[in-house]
Amino acid sequence: MPTPTRLIGLYGFSRIAIGTSVGTFEGGPGNVARALKFLRSELDQHDNDVAIAICLTDGACFGIILSKWQIPESVEKFERFLTGLGFYEATHSD
Repeated sequence: MPTPTRLIGLYGFSRIAIGTSVGTFEGGPGNVARALKFLRSELDQHDNDVAIAICLTDGACFGIILSKWQIPESVEKFERFLTGLGFYEATHSD
């Protein structure tokens, strides 16, 4: 069974969605920097878990639920993960 990393590398992704207790964000591959900016802006407001979902271009989706204690470290890992796949550029400009 291919891993999510392998699947994203093969097919690319079409949507990224982030849900928090305060709000949600949804966008395409060009919106990854905005998605991470949204998640960072919410860090101090989280009382609950955060859900992140990625949908591949072939329609398959996968996701992760982060506890509020994992969020700061997980955002950095998620950013490195996407950077390594070439889906995220180092700038955070909109």
